[in-house]
Amino acid sequence: MRELIELSHRVLVMRNGRIMGELRGKDINEEAILRLASGLTAGSTGGKK
Repeated sequence: MRELIELSHRVLVMRNGRIMGELRGKDINEEAILRLASGLTAGSTGGKK
C-alpha cells in the first residue's frame, strides 16, 4: 500500500459499493484509508448504542 500512497495525490475509499471518503495530499496515509474502509469515523465508538 505504501507505493500506492506515495504515487497518489487523491484517494477515494469505498466500502460496500459506497464512497466512504476522499483523501488528498498529506491526508493520504494508511491509517486514514483503513479508518474509512472499516467504516469508522471521527467520534465513532464502534459499538451499538
